[in-house]
Amino acid sequence: MKRTIGIDAGDYYLNTTINSGIKRIVSQALLHLQSLYYDSIITHLYNYQNGGFLFGSVRLPYYLLKNHDQVFFAFSGQIPWLIRFLPLKKILFLYDLGFYQYPQHFQNPLKIIKQTNRSILLADKIIVSSQITKKQLINQFPKLDINKITVCYLGIDHLFSIKVLPTSPLSFQYFLYVGVVKPLKNLEKLIQIYNQFIIQSPKKGIKLIIIGKAETNYKNSLLQLINLLKQEKNIIFKDVVTDEELVNYYQHCIGLLNVSLVEGFCFPVLEALSLGKNVIVNNLPIYKEYVPFFPKLFITKNNSDFVKTMKDKSCRDVINHVSTSTTVPTQFTWNFYTNSLISLIS
Repeated sequence: MKRTIGIDAGDYYLNTTINSGIKRIVSQALLHLQSLYYDSIITHLYNYQNGGFLFGSVRLPYYLLKNHDQVFFAFSGQIPWLIRFLPLKKILFLYDLGFYQYPQHFQNPLKIIKQTNRSILLADKIIVSSQITKKQLINQFPKLDINKITVCYLGIDHLFSIKVLPTSPLSFQYFLYVGVVKPLKNLEKLIQIYNQFIIQSPKKGIKLIIIGKAETNYKNSLLQLINLLKQEKNIIFKDVVTDEELVNYYQHCIGLLNVSLVEGFCFPVLEALSLGKNVIVNNLPIYKEYVPFFPKLFITKNNSDFVKTMKDKSCRDVINHVSTSTTVPTQFTWNFYTNSLISLIS
């Protein structure tokens, strides 16, 4: 008899553009569950579109009960209170704890914290995507049973099947940022670092491309900073792009840059590394966890060190240079990730 798994997909819908990390996780987990376990598992996908009013609190538990789901994958990071009455295994996915560390950067952080506290209490298993997040979770909840927590690195091999174009999408050299444009990503600091790089670098034509879905008010504040620094022609925003376009941007950039305040995994950093690109980041604890796996990850100590590393990589790189490296450690593949999830519910 096949096991049924109910999946909280949030705002992910089939055959739509992937514009967030959670959407990437849901889409790949669903794809690999259906391909690897088609003979033993049935998946039921629940999202806001088919959920309607009170989706998270009432309708989702009702659908899980109606479809006799035996396992619940809470990919959205929340377990509705009513689910405590259902006879199923509850798997909670937590990606970072930024709302505890930087509540000022979230809308209604008290609500998110309350929901997360409740979900941790209700969960049979908690999946985190790094050892550092596990450590932070234990520090945040010292009474939590650590046996409930499992670290599963997310997959980063989803871009490997895409053909790399021989020509760059842009006619100039560029550094790249990929990710949501919101305060937690600390992009004002990245813009100031880039400005210092341009001032110090002999290569004045190198630009900064920022790709990702933007919060309007935050983007407007960044544009004001860019105007103040007179970098309007050098810093270019682009909206969400397709995976095919993203691979092309990755492959032809000098390097990827990231200075977020907090990260639980950071898809763009690891995607770029999986494609053999240089990646320059700030000194977050999460990145030290990746150093043994990825030699082109450069962790900087401060702004000056960051600028120095940018100068070094821009001098070594040439336009249209494309890496041919498309391999990652096994534990960073979606097959391994999906198999790890199934092992927890077997």
